[in-house]
Amino acid sequence: MPRWRIFYDDQGEICQASLAWLRILDPGKRVEAIPITACQGPAPQEALLRELHAVGDDGRVLRGSEALAALAREFRPVWWLGWLASLPGLRTAAASMYRWVARHRYGLSRCRGGQCRVERTDLLKQPSQWQAFQLCRFTGWCVITPLGAVLWLRRLWFQFRTWLAVRGKTARLLDGRLTLFFLGGRVSATVPIFFGELFAMIRYGSLLVDPGGTRMARSVARHLRSAAGQGIRQVAPTHAHEEHCGNLDLAVNQTGALLYAHRRAIPLLLAPPRIPFMRRMVIGQPRPLASAIEPLAESLALEDGLEVLVLETPGHCVEHSAFYAPRDRLLLIGDGFMGTHFSSPNDDVNHVVWMRSLERLLDLDIEIMVEGHGHVHTLREDVLTALREQGLGVMASRYDPKQLLQQKLDFLRWVSDQIAVGEKEGLPASVIQATVFPWTQRWSFESAGQDRLAATLSGGEFGRHKVLRSFRCPSGEGNPYLPMVYEMRITSREAGSSA
Repeated sequence: MPRWRIFYDDQGEICQASLAWLRILDPGKRVEAIPITACQGPAPQEALLRELHAVGDDGRVLRGSEALAALAREFRPVWWLGWLASLPGLRTAAASMYRWVARHRYGLSRCRGGQCRVERTDLLKQPSQWQAFQLCRFTGWCVITPLGAVLWLRRLWFQFRTWLAVRGKTARLLDGRLTLFFLGGRVSATVPIFFGELFAMIRYGSLLVDPGGTRMARSVARHLRSAAGQGIRQVAPTHAHEEHCGNLDLAVNQTGALLYAHRRAIPLLLAPPRIPFMRRMVIGQPRPLASAIEPLAESLALEDGLEVLVLETPGHCVEHSAFYAPRDRLLLIGDGFMGTHFSSPNDDVNHVVWMRSLERLLDLDIEIMVEGHGHVHTLREDVLTALREQGLGVMASRYDPKQLLQQKLDFLRWVSDQIAVGEKEGLPASVIQATVFPWTQRWSFESAGQDRLAATLSGGEFGRHKVLRSFRCPSGEGNPYLPMVYEMRITSREAGSSA
């Protein structure tokens, strides 16, 4: 039995941030957190909305700041906070501060737009005072930032170790039919270390897919020399982003292979658009294609009787393709997966179209899914064992590929629903955006620093501020969604109106 049961307001973002801490501090489940919208508590609903209630295993009921102090004393890392809040004088100050915060906690709520099923929608619709808005934002970030920073640092350490483990290596799978070449480059190494996005070139049979960016040319050339006896006869990118197509001419010249690409990608390869400075510096500006190129048909016949089906999978970008090998139930998905939870989309992304692509992929019989950046998702023991034996077990994901695709599709549908509800309520874009990054979810606050870094270094090209645009892609100029993080309404006391 838990020592405490707490009844919290699940429509307030400060409560959400605090609950994220509780999950970390309480692995032994000494505290059971119950949202007040889920069941009846130890007091009338109005009283539960007014302040936190904690019920001990001995039946005693604590409220407000006293409840928080008692909970803090349960856990060694924050025991001193509970002790301070119980001292004479400080107890009165803590109670006063708690009441003020609780009274103004709806100055900024991430439950707008349907994230929660609220009890008091009238409170959420009230205009916010400047002080209340600032207090809610400051308090929430103070609560969640230390936790997010620790998790982000841990993630950076994991990403650094992963990069060290795979740089320059080659994985040979499926009795040699499938090869993963992990690419490197001096400045390009910052991407896998800081953002976890490795660079990989893939060979299946006689087909070579995605030969890296121009900054990785030496690594690509070295891998191609080592693969000289593997009979590469066709080269194709999954799409025209610079880290997938920068060395197409190099691959063709070094192997003598024929070059193929999606019909929508061909104009982008013949005359590549100039990419922003940071991407040019880290990955490299693609050069205009010099090799002859043919559009991809519905399938490619490879050597040794192998065949791949060419699947149009737009969403990540309009020209995106994936390759499916029926013999091995293998899907080379390129950037058509990119993890269950998106982080920082750019202007190429259209999540509505992406959802349709995922629905089509779910009709396939898939046992192995290889992402364009080298991650391998499968339950097949022969593949998992081969990766471990080659020192690349860190790239193995022991999950059913179709289950992962379904989870991503479900998540995108959930985000789309949040946006639709927010638009129906007439909420500003920045408030809707806040509802799809709730502090109750680790994937949201753990990646906040990484996403902010990506947005800063890319000059705003990538970032969470592009999320709404990616679900409501404008057909022409004039995107109604502005790239703001927060938006608020301020009441003018003099004029008695809102701005």
